[in-house]
Amino acid sequence: MSHIAQIASEIRNLIALERAVAALGLTLAGQGKVRSYGGSTQNADRVIHLPGPYDVGFAQNGETYNVIADGECFYDHDNGRNAEVRKALGPKCDHLFEEYNVAILEEQAALNGQTLTKSRLSDGSLEVLLETY
Repeated sequence: MSHIAQIASEIRNLIALERAVAALGLTLAGQGKVRSYGGSTQNADRVIHLPGPYDVGFAQNGETYNVIADGECFYDHDNGRNAEVRKALGPKCDHLFEEYNVAILEEQAALNGQTLTKSRLSDGSLEVLLETY
């Protein structure tokens, strides 16, 4: 039985998504298959290939991209099978979504003559500082 889910999102900017993925030390590939539980797969327009049994993908849905991933990628606990996803993208893919939002903020800051600095805190959260220069 497949556990793949598509989650509606507000991901609209592929350049920001690429920068977010790169900030996590990963690569956003083009069209490909997203691996899931039991070896099942689903096609996606963009894929983050991860070590371990799962990948995370993105399927275009009009002007946005839905997240395609095994449901275990969004569990709040480490059950062993989702360990590689949690390590790479954060619990429930939070680090990916945080980095995406920061990439959008960076674009806007540059347009407004501001600089943005970020740092990951010891608790895993992201601290962002926006300054006008």
